[in-house]
Amino acid sequence: MEQHKHVLALNWTFGLNRSLVGGVHSLAEGSARKVLFYASSHTGVLLDWTSGKQQLLQGHCNEISATAVTSNKRWIVTADKGENPVLIIWDTMPHMIHQNLANLVPGTATGPPLLNALPIKTMFDIHDGAGVVSCEFSSDSKYLVTLGNELEQTIMIWSWTTESEEPLRKLVIHGEPQKSVKINPEDPFEIVTTGTTTVNFITWDLEAGIEQHVPLLSSKDFLHNPAKFTYSMFIPNKGQAITATADGDVVVWANHSLNNLSSDLGKGKMACVKFMKLHQSAINYLTMIGSTYIVTGGEDGTIKIFDMQLRLILWFEKMKAGAIMSVSFCSTFTKPTESKDSIVSDLNIPEMIVSTRQSKIMYMRKHGFRSEKPDANKAVVSRQASASGEESNEGPEIEVLLETQFESVHALAAHPKMKRFAVGGHSGFLQVWDYANKSVVNSRIFEVPPPPEDPNNSHTTKNKTKAVVERYKIESIAYSACGDILGIGFSDGTLRILDAATLAEIDGQRSVSGDIMTPYYILAKPTAEKTETGNSVNKVTFSPCGNYLAASDSQHAVSLFKKEWKTGPKKAIEGVGKAVEKLASGDTYTVWTQIGKCKAHYKEVISLHFIPPTQLEPTKTRLLSTSSDRHTAEYDVAASSITRGIKLVSLKRIEQTARPLAATWHPALRLNPQSQPPMSLAVAETNDSVSERLDATSVNNFTPTDTYVLTCNSDFKIRLHNANTQLCRKTALGPTFGGNLRALCVVPDASAGASDAAAAAAPIDADEPIHGSNTLSAQPAAQTFNYVAYSTFEKVVGLTKLPFDGNPHKFMGLIAHPCRVSNIVPTCDGLYLLTSGMHDAAVHMWSINPAALEAQIALGGKDLEPFLDMLDETGAGESSPFYKEMEDYFYYAQLRSQGEDAATTRLIQDTVNISEIPAIMQAMGFYPSENDIENMINEVKYSAVAEGDIVEDITFPDLIKLYINHRPVFDYSEADLLDALGYAVKNQPGLSPEKKASLPELTPDSIIGKEGLFSLLQQYGETMTREDLLVSFRALLLNDAVYNATLPEKFSGRQFVEEIMGLQPATDPESSTYSESDVSTAYWIEWFLSLKGNEFFCEIDEDYINDRFNLTGISADVPHYSEAFALMTDSLDEDIDALPDSARMEMENAARHLYGLIHQRFIVTTRGLVKMFEKLRHAEFGRCPRVLCHNQAVLPIGLSDVPGYRSVMLYCPRCEDVYAPPSRRHAVIDGAYFGTTFPHLLLQVYPQLMPTKPNDRYVPKIFGFKVHAVANEQRLQDEIRDEQKRRLTGGGGGGVIMTNNSHLYELDNAPTDTAPPELVPIIDFSPFTASGTSDHARAATTAALAAAFSTSGFVYLKNHGIQQSVIDSIFSSSKSFFALPQAEKELVQWECPESNRGYVAIGKEKLSDLDKEGRAEDIKSLNQESPDLKEAFDVREDRDPNSPYKNRFPSPEFGTECMHLFHLLRDLNFKVMAALAEGLGLGAEYFDFSTRLGGNNTLRLLHYPRVQANEINDRSRRCGAHSDYGTVTFLLQDGVGGLEILDPSSQRFVQVRPIPGTLIVNIGDLLQRWTNDTLVSRMHRVVKPYTVDADGFLPARYSIAYFCDPDEEVVVETIDKFVVGEKKYAPVKAGEYLLARLSNTYF
Repeated sequence: MEQHKHVLALNWTFGLNRSLVGGVHSLAEGSARKVLFYASSHTGVLLDWTSGKQQLLQGHCNEISATAVTSNKRWIVTADKGENPVLIIWDTMPHMIHQNLANLVPGTATGPPLLNALPIKTMFDIHDGAGVVSCEFSSDSKYLVTLGNELEQTIMIWSWTTESEEPLRKLVIHGEPQKSVKINPEDPFEIVTTGTTTVNFITWDLEAGIEQHVPLLSSKDFLHNPAKFTYSMFIPNKGQAITATADGDVVVWANHSLNNLSSDLGKGKMACVKFMKLHQSAINYLTMIGSTYIVTGGEDGTIKIFDMQLRLILWFEKMKAGAIMSVSFCSTFTKPTESKDSIVSDLNIPEMIVSTRQSKIMYMRKHGFRSEKPDANKAVVSRQASASGEESNEGPEIEVLLETQFESVHALAAHPKMKRFAVGGHSGFLQVWDYANKSVVNSRIFEVPPPPEDPNNSHTTKNKTKAVVERYKIESIAYSACGDILGIGFSDGTLRILDAATLAEIDGQRSVSGDIMTPYYILAKPTAEKTETGNSVNKVTFSPCGNYLAASDSQHAVSLFKKEWKTGPKKAIEGVGKAVEKLASGDTYTVWTQIGKCKAHYKEVISLHFIPPTQLEPTKTRLLSTSSDRHTAEYDVAASSITRGIKLVSLKRIEQTARPLAATWHPALRLNPQSQPPMSLAVAETNDSVSERLDATSVNNFTPTDTYVLTCNSDFKIRLHNANTQLCRKTALGPTFGGNLRALCVVPDASAGASDAAAAAAPIDADEPIHGSNTLSAQPAAQTFNYVAYSTFEKVVGLTKLPFDGNPHKFMGLIAHPCRVSNIVPTCDGLYLLTSGMHDAAVHMWSINPAALEAQIALGGKDLEPFLDMLDETGAGESSPFYKEMEDYFYYAQLRSQGEDAATTRLIQDTVNISEIPAIMQAMGFYPSENDIENMINEVKYSAVAEGDIVEDITFPDLIKLYINHRPVFDYSEADLLDALGYAVKNQPGLSPEKKASLPELTPDSIIGKEGLFSLLQQYGETMTREDLLVSFRALLLNDAVYNATLPEKFSGRQFVEEIMGLQPATDPESSTYSESDVSTAYWIEWFLSLKGNEFFCEIDEDYINDRFNLTGISADVPHYSEAFALMTDSLDEDIDALPDSARMEMENAARHLYGLIHQRFIVTTRGLVKMFEKLRHAEFGRCPRVLCHNQAVLPIGLSDVPGYRSVMLYCPRCEDVYAPPSRRHAVIDGAYFGTTFPHLLLQVYPQLMPTKPNDRYVPKIFGFKVHAVANEQRLQDEIRDEQKRRLTGGGGGGVIMTNNSHLYELDNAPTDTAPPELVPIIDFSPFTASGTSDHARAATTAALAAAFSTSGFVYLKNHGIQQSVIDSIFSSSKSFFALPQAEKELVQWECPESNRGYVAIGKEKLSDLDKEGRAEDIKSLNQESPDLKEAFDVREDRDPNSPYKNRFPSPEFGTECMHLFHLLRDLNFKVMAALAEGLGLGAEYFDFSTRLGGNNTLRLLHYPRVQANEINDRSRRCGAHSDYGTVTFLLQDGVGGLEILDPSSQRFVQVRPIPGTLIVNIGDLLQRWTNDTLVSRMHRVVKPYTVDADGFLPARYSIAYFCDPDEEVVVETIDKFVVGEKKYAPVKAGEYLLARLSNTYF
């Protein structure tokens, strides 16, 4: 292969711009120079069809939209439309300019090259950057006419042979856009353009200008309205023009009207004189054979030839090639075509080149006549002169010069052993090309069979019309490892398995009996709701062993097939290939059994690949799927079967915020103890001994220990993941030109034996694995891989070298297609890269030159050089301030690690510990998430694991590389933040799916709810609880006077970004109003500082004020901010003195306030501290008024950082106290202008200013004697005694409570903390249960329930539906039961945890959080020391009649009443669980399967006896601190109280007082496990009540608890929705879990 100088050079293009009317041109003249000119994608092509060579005319970035050829076929033009359009004029015979070469024949041994076109003129941004839709040369080749693509379309006329860059004439076309242009061959100053409904005739002159003429056309003259116009041309020698229509008509125009045939309308002024029907379908193209015949090309694939009076001479039909788009002739018509050269006898018609919309180019040449029967390679010719009108076989021979895809290309695959590739797309056309010979080996069109006709329906039989042929759309293609099988996925959800040689089906969908029902497999069926993704099969891949096939569909499911061998007979069906049909005699044959499918993802599967075997698992076949849902799934192929389905081994998240966009296998890391790694990856991870080392050259008989997967994500990062663990082992910066990467594929090295031409014809070894495919597979033993090809979403294809390290010089890219690149595939020999464009339907073959890439990498520099230019925007490298600042932080990190206060000698090294990486990154303005930090540290830590080392330190150069590779590529803009906030609007509680779908696009002024924001932040990214969010926003807004540490319930997008977050949109310094070049801040500031009372202020540096970053967030606090800033910086346009006094005063006050706020920030900077230090040295702030401070100089201080709180004060560093300034002028200066930090920071920076503390203090004396301390103690005792008396008499504090006609006194030691309403909210449940409630009210209730359970885990539920009379009755019965003698109660006592029914005596149970840990003995010991002072009666439902455990009641009436309440609470439990599931976004029925029986619930009646107050201490409570076991608990309690819950913010127990009309609901441990701690099971307890009666007794307390548990067999496993990272809890059966907890609790 000829070596070229580019990394990727276009070698061949398989494509045709099929929609370009008149886009294929013959440059042939008779038998010489058999050359075609056409456009393929964004490339012009010269094709020598005799030698099979192409010259590719490159230079366009967009698809070529217009071409033209001069009449002598020497000069050609290519033009495009779109961004940065170009028009290029080429000379195809440049030798003609040399006199000594002009007479030589191109292509001969002595002549110049046949394909040797050179560009001679290029026009950039033609038609004002809009491009060209059509162009035409004049017949004398002097002029070029171009039709533009502007909104206001123009036509331009160029004298292209001159050096002028301006057109001769330009005209704005009035009316609709025109789509084609033609020049009168007899008069270059007359032009016709054609639009959809109008035709324009344009005349121009070198002197008179240019004019547009619209011809006259009246439907009443012809009783006919023409259909859409398609094409126009002039008829020579007749002064006429014709226009073709979509109805098959032509309109004849003449320069006279029908009303007066003798009157000349004038040049360019035309009128319709005739309508004629020439075709039965649309006429697409018109042309002339010299000046003798008119030729038309029809939509029906027919070519007709007429004489100059439009009388039909002959036509060509039944060519089965599609709609005719162009007809060109192998003649320049400078001399008549001789009869012997005519393609039809007795007519002088030269050989033709015909192109069709089905991307066919056909060569129609002379052929022998009167064959016995029609030839398949001949067109059927009909002659009008024939009396019988019969068809003739005297047609020309047709040779197909090119046939390519004619609709969008979606699938491309290279043969793993031969020089072939397969391509297909939405045309349903499958082609197998031999890319060495540039020929089609085999092809097949997949047509949808027509529906069977109903013979009984005579109506359909009589009115039978030609059916439109539909085709199956191909979406994906893959070769098997041996190359003998093709797997093809279609857009209708079907998969076909074909013989790669014959393209016939091997197997198909089978019935239960084993018969083949269809020649395809159905993988995905259309859904009821039509979706954008549909049900297409978009990925197909074979295993390295060839025994498995996997496919993924657009419904995000993965299907698996297994190859099996069976013995016939096997039924044959119509449509199935011979490989199936011949096996009816009992031969052994292979079948592909569909094992099943698994839907592990909820977004597009971007990669599907089999993992090569490893040393640890040399025989195991594993399958991985990677999805844009940020997860990778692994499937155990061997363990999958038809009965068990596909076994999903794991589903792991590989990205936190970015989305994976493409993935491929990474070449295995080879191990060799003796050699050094020439292609080492810094992230090698092996399981072998530490003495083994990487070696990319040791490949023989090699099986890797681990396999790796490469992914690229939406953040422009390329990551390397261990295929076994899915852990990220390397992150590198990817290319940013051309947008995000869409595809990756590993390219085999061309030096690995691929250049042997005989290898392509070698017999296929069934055991040899595939390589060079677009899917992941094992590499052959003798293959090496050092390069990776990639493509972006739009246009760009490139090549890079392994290993990935972020070096930008390792990447190169070019515009490969003017549209989306649908596939990239390397050939098996590694010499070429095949790329397919989706919408241009072209396949390009690129030669790969690794040496050019190596040279590029070498020029980029070594080691750190390539990275320094990317360190900051200045590109100054090591001399940049950014580099020096990062270096300072690097060495400061060393000091930190050695102890900042250490007095020993510091050790300066060239490394820092990897634990310092996060701090350094944050100091440099990059704030990585916890996941990012883990990835960075692991990347460094395991970078040398193959050598047996665990790296604990990092060097400065490696730190720079790590920073560049991990930091975000682009800053977040305000639009990005608003886009994210749009999801917060959609997450607002109470919105139905329909409402969410109809929400308008978010604008900066759109309103966002706090709950929606919290819901968004809790669902995505790293886990944050509601409490975390409240604390974060409280800290963020702590010193904000407007928000006062509280996030408002509603806010706008701009308000959140600029005010709450304090971010300001970045501005362009060049366009800023307040740039350094034109702002002088001296005048106003000097005047302000000179005012009396402003002595405390220092002068702020000018550049500090002009740096808008320093002013972030201030604008919200300053009215008229823009005017105030302009006044302060002396850039105000208007004269301030001319303003009214009130306006002027308001603006001046705003400027003073603005200066003060900036001053607060400036004085804590290095420069600000220096200026204030000088003021302190001269005591410009005054001195301390305290006598014993001895005139200590003071500093100004604010008591708050919030403006408007207090005026400025003076701080004395000696006595550490503050004082009011002596001057009243200072009383009007806001203390926030100096802030609370400044004086203390100044003293820390300048410790020499810190004074010694005073030892002498003033001592109070009476008559010379000090006041004794006993006096103060006695006064304090008297105050305590008075307070106790006051509380006991009801004067406050304790107070008296009246209950049941007895006095209860509140205890002194009663806690003062009561649960605030936001901790335990009151929720009205009626909007959820009542009929007719709005969706919004219902959603608000469910959201509030879910929100409360995610914070405190407790709520008050009112309007719960249980009548108060029922509650009062059961409480009365409960009191009666517990009043029974102990012996009677023990008759129905609790027996065992399996029963969990009956009476529980005092001391039988001890509730404690220790039971979670299974510490039963510790609980037993604790119970002996301090038992729970309560007794209980437990009730459960008797579901199993055979169970030995039954409820035992002291009386039937008591049992009936208990079970009635049991069932009421069970129904309420169903409703609450449904509401909770709905609030969590799971769907109201989610928990139905686990609670449908409700028989595992427990009703517990509780009695806390009346006891002496001193019998209960801190360790002896009525009920110990614990959390409930199940899902939810309902609590009914009397008015005594004593329930306390743990406040998560203060970690203290707070009261939950009884509220009439409500019951308490709280979350249990199983529901916390189910939701992965999203919902919290909070600790709670029952302590002695805060009241005591007159006898010193604590009153009795009664309550009723209803504990809800899932049914016993339900497995509680963490719901995937709530998993961020890993699951916190292992699955557990509900019944076993409950039994274990009860066993630890009872004694």
